[in-house]
Amino acid sequence: MQRQANELEVARKRQFQEREATYAAQAKAEREDFLRIIESQKQDEQRERDLESEKQKQLRNHANVVRAQIAKNSSVKQQDRLDYLEEGKKVRQKLEDDRLKVEAIKQKKLNQIQDLGIEHKYQYELAKKKIV
Repeated sequence: MQRQANELEVARKRQFQEREATYAAQAKAEREDFLRIIESQKQDEQRERDLESEKQKQLRNHANVVRAQIAKNSSVKQQDRLDYLEEGKKVRQKLEDDRLKVEAIKQKKLNQIQDLGIEHKYQYELAKKKIV
């Protein structure tokens, strides 16, 4: 009976050890599976952060390009406006120069007519002519 009790005790210990080994193997497998899932999730999250970062970078680059275009267009528009105003100024100056030239010619002709001794009434007609 002692022998049977010893055999039962040994069998119980062996069963207990086998159960412990099975539990340990199962726990190890579950832990490895858990760690694999966690690592996969971390990689997915990193990939998403990288994609978002790239998207933000592209948006900033696009915004900078648009700002540069706006600044360039504004500069060109301002220069065109200045050129237009400068051209107007040149045209007005040329008209004034032409008017003064014609006025000088008129005055010269009046002096010539006066020197020739033409009557004053004819000189008056020429003198009252306006130069536009």
